[in-house]
Amino acid sequence: MNTRAINIDLILNRATQEDLSGLAVIASNDPDLSILSPLAKAAYIRATSGPIPEEVARVALSSIFAIAGEDGEALREGESIIVFTNEYVNHSIELDLPNDKQAKICFHSEGSVSDFLGNSEAWISLDSIPENPIRGGELAQEAIAGAIVERIWHSSPQCYPSDTDFIGVITYGISTIGDFGVDGFSACDYCNAFEVAHQSIDLEESDDHSFRWTDLLSEDQLVDIASKERAHPPEDWEWISREQMLESYQNGEVVKCGIDRFLLCFGSGEQWRPDGVVEDEWTTSIDEEAEDEDFCAFQMPILTISYPIADPKEEELTLPVLDLIDYLYRSLQKASGKD
Repeated sequence: MNTRAINIDLILNRATQEDLSGLAVIASNDPDLSILSPLAKAAYIRATSGPIPEEVARVALSSIFAIAGEDGEALREGESIIVFTNEYVNHSIELDLPNDKQAKICFHSEGSVSDFLGNSEAWISLDSIPENPIRGGELAQEAIAGAIVERIWHSSPQCYPSDTDFIGVITYGISTIGDFGVDGFSACDYCNAFEVAHQSIDLEESDDHSFRWTDLLSEDQLVDIASKERAHPPEDWEWISREQMLESYQNGEVVKCGIDRFLLCFGSGEQWRPDGVVEDEWTTSIDEEAEDEDFCAFQMPILTISYPIADPKEEELTLPVLDLIDYLYRSLQKASGKD
């Protein structure tokens, strides 16, 4: 019996009666059914005897992972994938003005962080979510994403522009200058590039990625704030540098963390965890053609589903998997007397 194929068929509820009979024969010599992953073993017990023992259900749920990434194909092929998270930061810069006053420039900025899965905490196992995330036959995606965000929450900014193993992109937005609102300003720091988007800003005026914040105000607003018209050529106090914004960001306050997508991963070994394997050792242990091979305890997931789902065919594929997850949670509730 092909080990990979029978595991996938059991998880997707498409194992035939012949498959189940074949597994019964194997179980007569190997009661632990070592060719099955924890999740497939739970599916087999459900298909053949109904109620799933509490420990089997618990281990099966602990082998299902939600990861803030999107490259399920790479993960199934045994590669470390990139995990994506976002942080939203409020910060400000105080500027000295020629009228002996100060003006505060307030930013609402976003840091986009990507890191290798083995270095990231942006994942959870389903057994760490006490509430059943299957509601009305559908996955409560906000509950899964919220659980991941709760794990990665931090109050001080973590993102910084880099093009090494840790890649960060910061997008700055200015909300107000003094008492005046600012619309349409954004600046992106990619480490190797810095871009400003606003019709009044021209980065070519400077050699060091500085720009004139005074260009974001009308002449009347500038006079109100600085008691001075826009200088030609610009004076020193009119400039904001890339370095000033980064320092301000890093001293800012994280008001929200978030993720855009996540992978739900099935069919991993009992001892596999996203942060527990050195990157260059992340290999698929089960051969595609192997017959009756023991399911490796460190096997990476053999099935992944990316949420939100874009393909209707993939959404249909999820139904038996979600039904199995729901059954596991209900089995634990029944065992604890809550059902």
